Amino acid sequence: MYQLIEKQLHGFNLIRLHNEHSGATVDILPELGAQVNSIILPVDGQLLSVLDGCESKKELSDNPAFRSALLAPFPNRINKGHYQFMEENYQLEINFPAQGHAIHGFLYTLPFVRQSLKLDENHIAFELLLDYPGNVQGYPFPFLFGITYLLNEQGLSCQTTMKNTGNRSMPVGIGWHPYFSFPETVIDNLSLQLPTCSELEVDDAMIPTGSTKICSDFADFRVIGEKEFDTGYYLHENNKRQVTKIRSEVQNAELQIWQENYPYLQVYTPPGRQSIAIEPMTCATDVFNNGMGQMVLQPGDSFSGQFGVSLMPLT
Repeated sequence: MYQLIEKQLHGFNLIRLHNEHSGATVDILPELGAQVNSIILPVDGQLLSVLDGCESKKELSDNPAFRSALLAPFPNRINKGHYQFMEENYQLEINFPAQGHAIHGFLYTLPFVRQSLKLDENHIAFELLLDYPGNVQGYPFPFLFGITYLLNEQGLSCQTTMKNTGNRSMPVGIGWHPYFSFPETVIDNLSLQLPTCSELEVDDAMIPTGSTKICSDFADFRVIGEKEFDTGYYLHENNKRQVTKIRSEVQNAELQIWQENYPYLQVYTPPGRQSIAIEPMTCATDVFNNGMGQMVLQPGDSFSGQFGVSLMPLT
C-alpha cells in the first residue's frame, strides 16, 4: 500500500512517500535541507494539496521565502547576527540584509543523507541525517541532526533529533517553516484557531521586547480576513500536543498542524496571501540573546521533538 518513489525535480533528487490506496503523497528534497515540497492528503473523497512549495529551479535553489525549511540551529532572527555564549562573542552571517539580521539558521542550505526506510501496510517512515562539523561562521558547534518523515492514515508526522557531537556545550533552537494553503482559495476566506497562547511583543526590528499579552483574537475559529501576521506566540499548555487549525468551507476540510516539545509558534502571512506560514518552534525570535526557550545541549546530549499535519472533514 505504501511505497517510496525516487524522482528528479529540476535537477534535484526527490523522494516521494506515497499511499497507493488513499493517494496521500509527501515529496521530500534531501539535498535542499531535507525540506518537504508537497503534501497531498485525502479528505471526504477528494485529494487536497495543502502545502505551498517551491516550483521553479531558481526558487528551489534560492528559496528566498524559506518554504518548508528546517530551521536550525536557530529559527527566526538573531539581532544583527551577534550573540554571546559562555562569555564568548559570536558573529553569524547576515543573511537578511533588509533588517540586518541573521535568520533561520543554515540547515536549509545543507544536504541530508538517507539513513533508513521502514514501510508496511500501515505506514512508511523515511529517515535522513545531517552531520554538521561546525564550519559555519558564528556557529562552531558540531552536531547531528536527524529527521524522520512518517506518513500514515493520520497524515504526516516529523520526528526531529539534534545531538551535540562536540566537546563543549552549545545553544540550540529549532523550527519548521511550512506555508499552508487550500487549492483556489485565498487565505482571507479561511478560518484560523490558535492554541491557548500569549503573543510576543516586538520592536520595530521585529525583535521581542520581553513583554507578552494574552492572545484571544483567534482562541476560537475566526475568519482571517485582512489580518496580517508576522507574529510569535508562546504556547501555554506546551507539556502536551498543541494544535493550530485552519478551516476551508469551500473544501469542507480542516487542516491541523500539531507540535510536541515545540513550545513556541510563529504565524506569517506572505505577500499575495495565497498561503499562511504556521511555524512550530522550540524558542522565540533572537533566542541566543534573550534566552526565551533556549536549549543548551551538553556534549553527547540530544533534543527530540515532533510536529505534523492532518486533514479531516468539517463536522
